[in-house]
Amino acid sequence: MRPAFLGMDIARSALFVNQQHLDITSHNIANASVDGYSRQRLSVSAAPDLYNLGGAYAGSVGEGVWAEQVQRLRNELLDKDFRRQNESLKMAETQRSYLDRLEYSLGELGDEGLQAQFESFFDAWQELSTRPEDMSLRKVLLEEAKTLTGMIREIDADTNALQKDIQTDLNSTVTRVNAISARLAALNPEIVKRAGLGDTPADLLDERDRLLDELSGYARIETQTDAYGAVQVRIDGKAIVVNNVAHEIQIQPENDILRATAPVGFPNTLNAGDLVINGVDIIGGGPALTLTGPADAGALIDRINAASTATGVRASLDPAGQLVLTGLRDGSNYVSLQLSGVGANATGLSSGDVTLTSHVRLQLRSGTYLNQTGGKLEGLIQVRNQDIPTTLSSLHQISADLIRRVNSVHENAYNLNRTSGQAFFTGTGPSSIEVSASLLADPKKLAVAATANFPPGDGSQALAIYQLRSSLQLDSRYQSLVTDLGTRIAALGQTEKRQTLLLDQLENQRQSVSGVSLDEELTNMLQYQRSFNAAARVMNALDEMLAQIVNGLGAGR
Repeated sequence: MRPAFLGMDIARSALFVNQQHLDITSHNIANASVDGYSRQRLSVSAAPDLYNLGGAYAGSVGEGVWAEQVQRLRNELLDKDFRRQNESLKMAETQRSYLDRLEYSLGELGDEGLQAQFESFFDAWQELSTRPEDMSLRKVLLEEAKTLTGMIREIDADTNALQKDIQTDLNSTVTRVNAISARLAALNPEIVKRAGLGDTPADLLDERDRLLDELSGYARIETQTDAYGAVQVRIDGKAIVVNNVAHEIQIQPENDILRATAPVGFPNTLNAGDLVINGVDIIGGGPALTLTGPADAGALIDRINAASTATGVRASLDPAGQLVLTGLRDGSNYVSLQLSGVGANATGLSSGDVTLTSHVRLQLRSGTYLNQTGGKLEGLIQVRNQDIPTTLSSLHQISADLIRRVNSVHENAYNLNRTSGQAFFTGTGPSSIEVSASLLADPKKLAVAATANFPPGDGSQALAIYQLRSSLQLDSRYQSLVTDLGTRIAALGQTEKRQTLLLDQLENQRQSVSGVSLDEELTNMLQYQRSFNAAARVMNALDEMLAQIVNGLGAGR
C-alpha cells in the first residue's frame, strides 16, 4: 500500500537537497577569490523506489532524492606535478636572486669596476717610472691605490653581509617549514575524525593542500595519504610529519678548519718570524718557544690562542696530535700563513692563504641529516656554503698576491729619503688591505729606485711593480670570476623562466578543475532556485489536496 504522505516526503527531500545545493553554491561564490580554495559540489542520487504496492498502484514509485556527499573537486596528479615543478622553480629563483646580488657586490656592472681599477693602479706605476721625482704623480698613484684597496674592502664587506642575509633568510625559512609541519600534524587528527564520521572536511583539506603547496617551494617533498586520510610528509626520504607528530628541522653549523698535514714536530725551537698568522708574529712578542716533546704542544696552542683577538684564529690539537686552526668570525675567515722551515717542521703547516667558511647543514632533532632538500632551502645552502665562499676565496687569493708581490718589490726599493724597508700595503687579505698610512702622509717615502745613491730619474722599481701586472694577471683573474658568475646567473635565469611557464600551465589546469567560475555558479544558483521553487509548489499542491480530502470527508459525515 502506498504511504499516505509519500508525496510530501518526496517534495521535502527536493527542498532540502536544493537548499543544500544553494548553500554550497553560496560557499563557492564567497570563496572564489580565496587562494587554494577548491570548488565544492553536492553529490546526489535518487532514493530507492517503493514497489509491490498492490493492484491499485501499478509499478513502483520513487522516494525522492538523497544528498550523498559534499565533493571537493581536486586532481591529485596535477597537485603532485605542480609541487614538483614548484620545488625546482624556487630553488633556481633563490639561487639566481642571491647571485644577482653577489654580482652587484662585485661591482662589475659598469666601466668603473675593480678590473678597471686594477688597470688604473698599475698604469699609475708606469707613469711614475718615467718621472719618479714628480710629487703630483706620486700623489696620483697613492690615490689610485687608496681607491683600489677601498673597493676591495667594500666588495669583501658587501659579500660577507650578503652571506649574513642568506643566513637570516635560512633561519626564517626553517622556522616557517617547522610551523607548516606542526600545522599539518595538527590537521591530521581533525581530518581523520571528520572522515571517520562519513563527512568530507573540504575546508580542512584545502588548508592542508595550501600548506603542502607552500612547503613544496621550500623543499622537495614526498607525500602519502593513509587509509584514514592522514598525510605523511618526507623530505630527502626522512619523515617530517607522521600522523599527529611533526619532526622539527634544525640548522647545524659546521666550522671549516685548517688541519696540519703532520703532528707537531719535536724537538724544535721557534723564534721570531718562524710562525706568522695574518701578519701577527706569534713568537715575536715573547721568548723563543722550545718544543721538546708532546707535553710542549699545549704551549704552542697557548701562544697561538693568546693572539686570537689579533689573528681571528683559534688553535687546537686533534687526537692525532695535529694542529687545527679555526676562524672566529661568522661566515668566512681569511688565514694567511708565513712560516720558516723550522716553523713548518714544528707546526706541520705550510705557508699560504686559506679561506675558512663556517658551513651549515640541516638535520632533524634526532640527528638525521637532510642532505638534498631541494627547493629554497637547498638554494640558500648552495649559495651560502659554496658560491659565496668560492668568491671570497678568489678575492682572498687576489688580495694576498697583490699585497705580497707589491710589498716584496717596494720593501727592497729606495725612496727620496734614501731609505728602504717600507711596505706599500698593510693587512693580509681583502678585509684588512690598506695603503700604508706613512706613505699617504708623506709621498716622498714612496720607494721606486733600485739603490740609495740613485741617479735622477731612476724609477726602475716602479716599472718592476708595473710589470707585475702581466705576471699576476689580477684583472683577468677577477674578470674570470665575474664572467663565471654571470654565466651561472644566465643559466639559472633560463631555468627560472622555463619552470615559471611550466608552473603557470599546471596552475591553469588545476584551476580548470578546482577553480570557481562565477558564471557557472550563478547558472547553478538559478537552476537550484527554480528547483527549490518547484518543489515548494509541489509541497503546496499536496497540502491543498490533503486539506481537501480531510475537510471534504469531514463535511460529508
